[in-house]
Amino acid sequence: MTSEHGPKRASISWWQLVLGIDLFLLLATIIKKYPLYFHGRQFLVRNFNLAAERNSAVWWSMACLLALSFIAYEIFSQQEGKGKAAWLVLSIVLAGLSLDEIASLHERTGGWNATRVIFGVLLAVLMTYPVVTLFRRDKSKSSPLLIASAFFVFACVALQEHLEHHFAFPEWSLGIRVGVEEGSELLGFFLLFWGIVPRRTGIAPDGLRAMIPNPFMMKNLGLLVLVGGLIHSLACITVPSLIDITRQGNPLVWYPAAVFFLLFSATCWRNLDPSRGKPGIEVCMSVFFLACSIGFVYRLPKLFGSLNALVSEEYLPSVFLFSIVAGLLVLSSGIKGHLSLNGRHFLGLLALPPLCLLNKSPEVLSLASGILAYLVFHVFGTLEPLGRATTDKVERGPYLA
Repeated sequence: MTSEHGPKRASISWWQLVLGIDLFLLLATIIKKYPLYFHGRQFLVRNFNLAAERNSAVWWSMACLLALSFIAYEIFSQQEGKGKAAWLVLSIVLAGLSLDEIASLHERTGGWNATRVIFGVLLAVLMTYPVVTLFRRDKSKSSPLLIASAFFVFACVALQEHLEHHFAFPEWSLGIRVGVEEGSELLGFFLLFWGIVPRRTGIAPDGLRAMIPNPFMMKNLGLLVLVGGLIHSLACITVPSLIDITRQGNPLVWYPAAVFFLLFSATCWRNLDPSRGKPGIEVCMSVFFLACSIGFVYRLPKLFGSLNALVSEEYLPSVFLFSIVAGLLVLSSGIKGHLSLNGRHFLGLLALPPLCLLNKSPEVLSLASGILAYLVFHVFGTLEPLGRATTDKVERGPYLA
């Protein structure tokens, strides 16, 4: 199709993209429970099963909640008045839920003991506050109602998990049961997007950018990343028992995955801006930062079984960190003056993979990953070396915003 301005490009709405990915992951999750054999089945169910731990599907669940948390914080940063606190609380709740997706925090507490009850009550209060506040202050009631509906769906998921552990389901229904449970979570994410995305200002509500957070519009983001890095480092040192990658996920991968997701979002906003002309190296940066975010949750070499034969399991984390540093050096060399300007930071980045080779403990790997994420944010977060910085707030990098 053509127009007076030239060929008209086909576009896809954010909800179409989310719905397509959700249906694909849900199908892969259901197939796991049935003896259906076809070429590529093992690859499909291993990497895209929502009911598993530390794979690409789990990253998607975390990323949806993380994007929603950042968008809520973005709205908080732009609003004025008393009602803005509701968006901050909502952002904190969604960030906590995204952490739970890859860390299984609620499963670590065991059954319905006092600890789980206390956290459940606290979470219920935090969920109720933004819904009630937005319902009272907003002229349009659709947003708080959709958010409340999503939280209700999440409560139903908790009930389904309780039934799963106390009732024996017939074998033929296992795929249906897990499909309903995981599908309920995806439905909750979808309702949250519908409730939060329309509240953003100056953005087409159905375009792809509507579901991508804009780090350039977030206040004090550099400080938040710094505080998050300090908390992450403290947890690595003091609570090594948090690492349990075989059964319950690893909460210590959340911080580096979140930082690289922020950088992915920042470069996406530049790439998808039609006024900036043809995108260049920033497209490569977007793909690279996205791959790194996924890789911290589920190391990308494991996606390809043939690569596992080339690298021993104990050396895989160091190889992954080294690959990130090598990729960053390549990207930096493509930006005029960037490598020379940030050379001292790259020296610190280059020291991290050998550190993990000398000490292969999960605690050291998690600590090195957090330091690497913060340094990368410090080096690439401003985007100032790209030569496109202006005094406009939207164009300034997240570290300076």
